[in-house]
This record gives sequence, structure tokens and C-alpha cells, in this order.
Amino acid sequence: MSINRITGITSGMDTDSMIKDLMKIEKAKIDNTEKNKILVEWEQEGYREVINGMRAFQDEYFDLLNPENNLRSVSSFSEFNESVQVNGSDVTYLSVTGTPSISDYSHTIDSITRLATEDEWKTDAVGIGNLKSNEINFGISPMSLEFSLTIDGNTKSISIPDMTGITDKTLLATALDAEIQNQFGSDYAGVVQADATSESIYFRLDGSNITILETTDKEAELDWMGYTSGQSTNSYASESLFGLLGITNADLESMTINDVTLSEIGITQGSSLSELTNILSANTDINVDFSYSSTSDSFFC
Repeated sequence: MSINRITGITSGMDTDSMIKDLMKIEKAKIDNTEKNKILVEWEQEGYREVINGMRAFQDEYFDLLNPENNLRSVSSFSEFNESVQVNGSDVTYLSVTGTPSISDYSHTIDSITRLATEDEWKTDAVGIGNLKSNEINFGISPMSLEFSLTIDGNTKSISIPDMTGITDKTLLATALDAEIQNQFGSDYAGVVQADATSESIYFRLDGSNITILETTDKEAELDWMGYTSGQSTNSYASESLFGLLGITNADLESMTINDVTLSEIGITQGSSLSELTNILSANTDINVDFSYSSTSDSFFC
């Protein structure tokens, strides 16, 4: 079959260029189709990689034939070790436990209703914050009694002009308490009490410092009452453990806190209360904050 073709020589037109230009449009469509085909193939490869990864994960951790790695198997959790760390070091005051009987695979903490608090140990009132007198000899009572009493920096003169009829510790405490209320006000009722175990009295006001001072030429009267001038409810801090609580060195050899024997860390019967609290609080093996509260007259740690 013969084809007649009018060339540019006859017509004066460049038919080859015209045909190529017309075919560019069609070729562009083919190129776009090829590009889309390549993108689809890339997407397919990506999907295959994800699917293969998921299949490998499933085969590794959810294979019923491999119970040691099967996350849904009881035996897979029996080999786990649990620990709680703070700054990279294991701690013993908090623990977690994973058991083979775990049934829920997703756990969520919705809220924290209460934070943990430090364990606290507190003694009953020990009486060392009391400003206690020596035993009083009521067989030779003075005719009158006068001294100065300072409560939180406020000083008043306390006077009982006639001691007739005051023959025991209870009557003396009652008379002194009445005079203190007369001088300081009714809010100070009960500052003076009769000691339950001896012929003594004591001054105490929770949260306040009380100091007894002699009045000029009345030292003998204060001495009879079992006090020396300058004694205060804060004097306990410098007194020895033996003087305050009757604790001996033998007692300290059997006293322990967190398996640490007190006699082995420098505490003796001659140690003051402030020395005791400082030594205990600074000892890292004991690891407690030891203190005395004058408000409750108790030890804390």
C-alpha cells in the first residue's frame, strides 16, 4: 500500500514538527500514567514492609506455639524481674509486682487519690518539757513565797504573802496557779501542776517558754520550792540523757534504731538532748529525722 505524503517542500509547512508537537500531549498523558504507576508500586512496597513487620511481631510475641514469648501466655510473665529505680538506683521503699495471672493487657491510672506520706513514730508525753522542782520539804515551809516568773518574755512578780495552811504539793500548786492567773490572766490557768510521783510541782505551758527568777533577798524561798534562779522549760536541751530520762550507758547498748545500736554511734548517758537529736538525724545508716516537740512533749522520727 502506497502512502502519499505532502512534505514541507511542496506545501511549505514543517509537518514533522507539527506531528511531534501534537504527539507531545498524548505522550504527557502516558508519562503521568507511568509516574502514577511508580507511586502506586512504591506504596505497595511500603504496605508490604508494614505488613511483614506486623506479621513478624505477631509471629514473635503472639505465637501460641511459643509460650515463652507469647505475651498472652502465663509463662511469658513468669520470667520478668520488677524493680523501682530513682536516679538509676534500685529503691526498697516502693515496689511493683508482676504475676503470671495478669488478665488485662491494658492498664490506665485515671487519678491519684492520695499521696504516700513518710512513716512517723511518736512517743507519749515524756515530761522533759516540764519545769519540774526538786522534792519540797513541807515540814519547814517559809512564812511567805515570792519570785519572778517570765512567760514568753513577759515577766510578773508571783507572791504568796501567807503560806499558812499550804502543807502539801497540791495546795501549793493551787495557790501558785491562782496567783499566776491573777498576774497573767485566766488564759494561764493550769500552768502549775502537782507532780504525780513525787513531792514536787512543775510549770508547763505548751508552746511557751517559762523561766523562774529569784526576787532580791528571796533566794532561800526559791530554794525551798526546789528551783534555782534562771531555770526554764528550755533547759532540757542541754541536760544529759541520764538527768532527763534516767538513761544509762547500759541502756544505750540495748537500744537500736533501724538495726543501729545507739551506744556504737557516739551516744552516751552524758549526751545532751540536742546532741542526741543531731547525731541521730545526721546518721545515714539510721536515715531518720529525729526531733523533740516541746508542744506535745514527745519525740518524733
